[in-house]
Order: sequence, then structure tokens, then C-alpha cells
Amino acid sequence: EDGGVSGRSMMSPMSFFRRDDGAATGRSGEASPVKQISGDVSLTPSPADFRLAGTVDLQLDEARYIALLRRLIAESKHLQNNPRLGIVPEEKRAAQIVMDELAPYSQAKGGPLIVEELEYVAKRSNVKVVYPGTTDKTLSFVGMHFDVVPADPTTWDKDPFEL
Repeated sequence: EDGGVSGRSMMSPMSFFRRDDGAATGRSGEASPVKQISGDVSLTPSPADFRLAGTVDLQLDEARYIALLRRLIAESKHLQNNPRLGIVPEEKRAAQIVMDELAPYSQAKGGPLIVEELEYVAKRSNVKVVYPGTTDKTLSFVGMHFDVVPADPTTWDKDPFEL
């Protein structure tokens, strides 16, 4: 069924690709493999208007970004998850790093974001970020996690917990 979306079936972004010949293909493999992903697929009808970001600097500070990645990767040894082996992650450690990074943009510091730590199980935190809109419409995104698969550093050429 079309679902009213420009003649396309409603499918999740992960299962919908447009081949360069214009045919759609999904997870079931009903069409030939994807040759190229089209840039015309978008979640919105128009590009983002970054003027709405106000004073937020949109330029990537590469040194700061690399430092953040280093901090998160260093914590990954504490984020390994394999319950059968008794390895339980402490996502609270990564959540705290993310919350610290977002703090300058939080409403508590005069920014637009509502940043909240959610901890239903001790040390298994996640972070909820709300960017309040100016209309009655809601946009939601859910889909991230802090835990990682276990890595044995003795089997690696380079320390997997270091960038």
C-alpha cells in the first residue's frame, strides 16, 4: 500500500533504498541488489534550515571531536556486554560524558535542550535529549545505546580501548 507518500510504500529507512535505475528494493530481496543509494531520499520534504540553530556553531572542531571520541572509546572497556559471561556494562560512564558535552546547550545553561539521565537499572543509564519545538507537532528519534560487544585486548594488534 502507498500510505500516501508519493507513490512509495511506507518502509523504515534501513529497509528502503532506491537503486540508480529507480526501482525500489527492500530486505526481502525482491529486486536486484542496490547499485547506488540515491540522495533524493529524505525524511523531510525540504533541507534543514540551520538558521534555526541560532548561535550554535555548526563548524566541526576536529580536535575537540577527536578528544570526545578518545574519552568514549576509553570507557568502552567498561561498556562491554555479555551476560552469559557475567560481563555487565556500566553505561552510566558514557552517559555522563555525553551529558557533560551537552550541558552547555541545556536549558540549565541557557540553551534549548532538555537533557536528562534515565537510569532504571543501576549503572545502566541512558540519555534523553528533548529539543522543544515551536508547534504542536512532535518529531521523535529513538535508537542508540552505549554498550559494546566484548573485546579481548590480547588478541588485537592495537588496544581496542584507545583511539
